[in-house]
Amino acid sequence: MATANLQDIPGLTRTTIEYLKDQLADERSGHLQSLLAQVASWQPNGFWKPYRIEMADRVDYMVGAMQRDSYLLMEKHFEQTYRELKHELLAFRVVSYTVGEQALCFPDSTKFVLSDISTRKPIDDEDKAQVEFQDMIEESNLITMLQNIDSLTHLCQRCAGKVWWDSINERIQVSAYPPHMVHIVPNPMREWDPQSAIAVLFERPGYEGVRDKPRYEVWGYRDSSLTVDLDSAGMPIFPVSAHYITDGKEDWSVNDDDSNPFEDPRTKMPMMPFTWFKADADEAIYTFGPEDMLTPNRRFNFGMTALQHNIIWQSFGIPTLELPEGFAGYGDLPKKRIISPKHVVELPWGVKLTFVKPDLDVSGPLSFWKAMLAVEAMLSNLNPGTVSFDQSSPSEESGRALLVKNHNRDRHVRKMRPIYKPSVEDLLYRMMVIRKHHLGKDCAFDLNRHWGTWKPGNIEYPIDSKDRAEQHLTKIRNHLETIADWYSEEFGVDKATAMEQVEANKEINNSLRAIASDMNPEKSADDAAADVIGKTQTIEEKAKQGEQDLDEFLKGGK
Repeated sequence: MATANLQDIPGLTRTTIEYLKDQLADERSGHLQSLLAQVASWQPNGFWKPYRIEMADRVDYMVGAMQRDSYLLMEKHFEQTYRELKHELLAFRVVSYTVGEQALCFPDSTKFVLSDISTRKPIDDEDKAQVEFQDMIEESNLITMLQNIDSLTHLCQRCAGKVWWDSINERIQVSAYPPHMVHIVPNPMREWDPQSAIAVLFERPGYEGVRDKPRYEVWGYRDSSLTVDLDSAGMPIFPVSAHYITDGKEDWSVNDDDSNPFEDPRTKMPMMPFTWFKADADEAIYTFGPEDMLTPNRRFNFGMTALQHNIIWQSFGIPTLELPEGFAGYGDLPKKRIISPKHVVELPWGVKLTFVKPDLDVSGPLSFWKAMLAVEAMLSNLNPGTVSFDQSSPSEESGRALLVKNHNRDRHVRKMRPIYKPSVEDLLYRMMVIRKHHLGKDCAFDLNRHWGTWKPGNIEYPIDSKDRAEQHLTKIRNHLETIADWYSEEFGVDKATAMEQVEANKEINNSLRAIASDMNPEKSADDAAADVIGKTQTIEEKAKQGEQDLDEFLKGGK
């Protein structure tokens, strides 16, 4: 271990080490606020606080929790009518739908395959490691979690996929953390790399159900080439890596020595149990991305709330007392006066009670907000119909028409996949490392040989049965799939079941051909079968008609 004077270490690293020095003396929790302050200090002045507020608001809008933000904005912009408007708030999940239509990089057809790290060729399906890998993918519900990560990454531009071990069920799990809940103290020599960070704090909010106040899961890391292990007096400064949980006053140990137990086999260094996903190639750990992400949703909520308020106000007549034409007056009674509907009013002689109601015309405002939604969809590379609130029945378009309409969206997905690929496969590797750590020899993974690869699936659009059949027949003719593959996809069964059913169908078809040939001996078996079953019938009709013809033939009806 190196020995150095603490004052000789570069500023940010030295400051961070001073914050962490007393960890070994069980004074960890006292440093939480210092660590959090250190997270904010390396960003440009005034960045961290508004960044956290903005990201929290984006997540709220994503899940539909818009009331708090909307009330604050209404109180600010509509001071006179705020008390009335707050009870009539209309909140539309425009952000949720927009992000949901963009975040399609992980369709349900996504596959993950264990491969040889040197050749990148898939490991045999029957290999024990491949079977365990597929079990790990299924147990962790990885596709669903990656869909959540994809949504948060599109929403916030950054997202952490955190791997953890479910000790009760003994399996790997993955959680998605929005960036404002991941506090990173960077390595000053690698400020763009979260994996090289000196410390990372995952904020675990009180609504987890464990405690009312947020707790922080702390992971420490030290690059030995940049920091020292001992101070000038030969005392340890802080562990090579640390892992504990604290709320600032109380802390909890996760393991016996409060250390990070995971080691990266590639570098032999402590390994952080998370992968940092980015929506772009920018090296910055944190970024706002589009700063107007919530603006259309906020304006739409305001506009529709104000429109509803006007509709309600104009839907009722306003009672008034009105003097007839030519009537001079009656005491201090003005020509026209609005009266309260809550009280009995004695009408003076010559005064009549009338109800006044403004014209109710909402077509103009509605057209405006429809146009705004269409523009928002277009700017988000979406089909304008995606976020439309027209009440017409949904289109029955399918196949190529939908491909053309959603061309921009599909192009966006194709652009995102190369950006995601390194992060997805890095996440798979960390899942394997952590599983290997906990299961030891019972885990079949060879971390020096095995590597998880991502096989992106395609976004599927509905097509009619005729087009679908033509696609499968083309693949079969070009040896891209078998009849069993077709059957497996159509009926959602595994390959083995599909092959059994195909063989059974062959026997039935051969029987039908033989029967048809006996009925029409002058024709070939195929032509005779076609005559019996009918050339123009659908697959379902052919099967049903074939069963009926067979029954009638066996009964002597033909």
